[in-house]
Amino acid sequence: EHTSGMDGLSRKDVTINPSNTYWHFSDPSGASKPRSGSRRTQARDWQSLTEIVRWPAILEAALPWENRCWDCEGFGWLELSVHHQPYQIPLDAPGIQDLLVEVLSQVSLFEPPAPPTKISRVVYTEDLGRCVGYCVKQQQWDGETLVLTARSPDTSFPAIDIKQEVPEDVWQLLTELLSSQPWDDWGSEIGCPGCTDRGKGILQVWEGDLVHEVSFDLPTPPDALSEVLDILSQWGE
Repeated sequence: EHTSGMDGLSRKDVTINPSNTYWHFSDPSGASKPRSGSRRTQARDWQSLTEIVRWPAILEAALPWENRCWDCEGFGWLELSVHHQPYQIPLDAPGIQDLLVEVLSQVSLFEPPAPPTKISRVVYTEDLGRCVGYCVKQQQWDGETLVLTARSPDTSFPAIDIKQEVPEDVWQLLTELLSSQPWDDWGSEIGCPGCTDRGKGILQVWEGDLVHEVSFDLPTPPDALSEVLDILSQWGE
């Protein structure tokens, strides 16, 4: 099975016969390391496949050579070989969907695990409410740079904007600590943020397609964030 125009290991060559199953996943661009392997074919798997092969539909959908668009975006095909005669069938061809579902379910057993999601951005804000001096301080981390800002309702305090580089080891430690936090257990608030006169902290973390956000009372942050807040405090001075 192959899908053009896809990133990663988009070429999936799986050979299934009554005795053995061989698989080889590769990246046509060469950016990802290929993966290969083999195993004994389970009798029930082979039977499941052969029972749903509908040759009239396959012969009707088989692509003549001149109609194979190997490089078309999103084009994919399923290839069956019988007595060394290959048949390439488009993945969207009618009449082969049951077979395709069964093949993909078997191919999925060999799929490499998805790469872990990475934290790409961290924003930490301290909001002191009504105060004298700089009442809102913020740190914006993106892996390479840290932007520090501070604002005051009093115009006699000029706005502060500082940009600096982030050492790789500091970013790695920070993201490792943040990736293990119990975001779902916390919800959006811990305790009573801002209920004291010492303000609240707001932590936002971009991890893959998710944005975690939690706020807490500055005097009583959650124990699980103690190391994180130590790093943020050190770099936010």
